[in-house]
Amino acid sequence: MPDIEVINGGVPGYSTFQGRRFFISDIVPLKPDVVLIMFAWNDQWAAAGNIADKDQEMPPEIVLKIQNLFSRLKLYRLIKKLTLSVVEKPLEEQLVKDAPVYRVSIPDFYNNLEFIVQYCKREGITPILLTSPIPSLEKYYPPGKQSMMHIYHQYYNQQIHSLARSTGAGMVDLAREFNRYDDLFDDAVNDPIHFNARGHRVAAAEIYQVIKEQDILGSMDSRFKRQALGRAATQAYGRQK
Repeated sequence: MPDIEVINGGVPGYSTFQGRRFFISDIVPLKPDVVLIMFAWNDQWAAAGNIADKDQEMPPEIVLKIQNLFSRLKLYRLIKKLTLSVVEKPLEEQLVKDAPVYRVSIPDFYNNLEFIVQYCKREGITPILLTSPIPSLEKYYPPGKQSMMHIYHQYYNQQIHSLARSTGAGMVDLAREFNRYDDLFDDAVNDPIHFNARGHRVAAAEIYQVIKEQDILGSMDSRFKRQALGRAATQAYGRQK
């Protein structure tokens, strides 16, 4: 088994619109062998000012750099979370309207993910898609309640299933696995997005299972050996000349 280095490339608040750009600018230069891809919540979030991410006017580059710098600080993230909890309406209230504007529309969500997956395949990177968990409606809401948030979330996860089928990319169905448990979110009603430590352990176990079943580590090991043989052959050829 080759040595494994894991890099957390997740950025709070990024939808697939920003994620697609970040993948090219920051992830590709790292030359990864495997990329885990999970989006949905930020994409399905109600768009600020009813303006989708792709149509938003970007702030100056220096402002973005400062925001990215502060986003690494726990205190900043806490203050931001508390502020939004006061001024921002719950997602379900924002989406209950005739024509909701999402940060990223469902077609654009699919296209952004497809771009990342196809780019990975061209560069010899193994892409693994992850569906995005949501607390089970039956476990966390009263019987008979209709949740538009759950319905929209299912639409986005369906795009991930469809993309995995059409491209042959690996997929970890975390949404389905999480439905087997009732203790993976500490405060599901107020925060249905961020799962707890046990949820992370369940997610890690599912990711490991897919990597093991598809022998991704073995494929990486074989690729390393082929690259080493190729370098040796090139060096031998160079010496003969």
